[in-house]
Amino acid sequence: MKWISVEWGLPSKTGNVLGYIVEPSGESIGLINCYICPEYENVIWETLDDEDVVGEVTHWMPLPKPPITGESK
Repeated sequence: MKWISVEWGLPSKTGNVLGYIVEPSGESIGLINCYICPEYENVIWETLDDEDVVGEVTHWMPLPKPPITGESK
């Protein structure tokens, strides 16, 4: 999977994604929630604890598919 710039596009639905976040203290990658707000034509980036992401999300990517475990074979 490749990183997608928020300038190129945003997730098509609300859900968890990997986000590349630029903060005053540095850069980080984290599992975040993208909440789609169609009425405002934008998104809200939140932590998994429903807190606003501190910093700017510049890129995102969908989560990979989960691994196949012994029970799923």
